Amino acid sequence: MKKALQVFIFILIILSGCRENNNLKSWNDTENKAKIIEYVRDVTCKKSKNFIPVEDRIAVFDNDGTLWNERPLPYFLFIKNKIMGGHYDLDTKAFKDIKAYFTANDGKVEFDEQFFKSKAFRDMMRVIPDIESNVSPEEYEVQVKDFFNGKTKNNYGITMDEIAYKPQVELIKYLQSNGFKVYIVSGGDTDFIRAISKDMYNIDRENVIGSSVKYSYDYDNNNLVRTNRIASFNNKKEKPENIARYIGKIPVIAVGNIGNAGDLDMLKYSQSSKYKNIQFLVNHDDAKREAEYYEKDNRSINEAKENCFNIISMKNDWKTIFNRKK
Repeated sequence: MKKALQVFIFILIILSGCRENNNLKSWNDTENKAKIIEYVRDVTCKKSKNFIPVEDRIAVFDNDGTLWNERPLPYFLFIKNKIMGGHYDLDTKAFKDIKAYFTANDGKVEFDEQFFKSKAFRDMMRVIPDIESNVSPEEYEVQVKDFFNGKTKNNYGITMDEIAYKPQVELIKYLQSNGFKVYIVSGGDTDFIRAISKDMYNIDRENVIGSSVKYSYDYDNNNLVRTNRIASFNNKKEKPENIARYIGKIPVIAVGNIGNAGDLDMLKYSQSSKYKNIQFLVNHDDAKREAEYYEKDNRSINEAKENCFNIISMKNDWKTIFNRKK
């Protein structure tokens, strides 16, 4: 039945006279790929009743677990590297505890479910604001780029090709080639993602909406630095709120992932668009090539069925996951 649907969709594309180039080579020829192509063809064809003007073609993607892997989370590896570097004179018990934890484990702690439940993780979350403060956004960007380019003492073998999902990078470029403006709407640190968004995803830094810290500006020295105070934690309901604040338009495409139900609000908000819209959730169901994990309450999958969100199976929909040599 699914194969017949795919064939039918492709026949419609050919007969419509409205074709678009797609380069989704890392996607298998599944129903989800067909849905993406059919949707883009439909809303970009001036002959279609569902045509969307270029200025209203807004697509939003979560980052962690949607565009790159989150087990382990690259941001935590970045923080871990800073902690192990020992360049911070933070006279707090939490900092000493977390440093001792990493040292005792020879720096090889895995960011798995057990770690996230541990005292070490809670201590780490307490010291992160101090570790990330008192540096300008420009200096911080250099730190992030050095980490990903292997210029720090230890970047744990993390490179852009190692962590970015190749099918998603192709999808972003495909949408951009068809007039969509693509944004990253993530719970991750805005400055952290901005440092690599262009090189990794071809997404401009101003199109990154993430969690953010408050800045402090010194007029006399004409200097602006990051502080240890949180301005916005961009997760769940804050995602649509920040989309409205920074984009000012409802996205017609929204893509998140199954893991902590943090993207459901964004996908649901996308369905309030006056235009034809479509939503996807990436399911981490490929233990061999990436990771396999689920939500205990199965909330994302249940709401996907209830709200007609499409579920992307990493195992079945993606021919290739990473741009790795091995």
